[in-house]
Amino acid sequence: MTHEYSKEDLIRMGRSELRAAHGLNNDSEISDEFLVEQIEAFADEVYAEVGYEPDLGPGTPGYDAVRFYGLIRAAYFLSPETGPTSISHARRFDYEDDQTLIHWRNRLVRALSTL
Repeated sequence: MTHEYSKEDLIRMGRSELRAAHGLNNDSEISDEFLVEQIEAFADEVYAEVGYEPDLGPGTPGYDAVRFYGLIRAAYFLSPETGPTSISHARRFDYEDDQTLIHWRNRLVRALSTL
């Protein structure tokens, strides 16, 4: 069963994850529209990767896949490096010695494997 989330739900969820990853607050330069757009794009990529629409309720593997892929991509929003450009690229991307990104990648892989 898929859940529909309002724009406000997506903004709250995305800001919460960005705060956890980068210490950003609600007054950051990342607009709400951009944030919603990105979360929806990440969810679409998860759908495409697993071949069906997983449940995106908090605590589910679908939510975790979107969450950790989003955190990986967010790490590169303000970076001069490009970072991974897709979920399959994120799985094999060389994160060098960045243990946080490696942890997020491992969690992404685990979430996708349970879908």
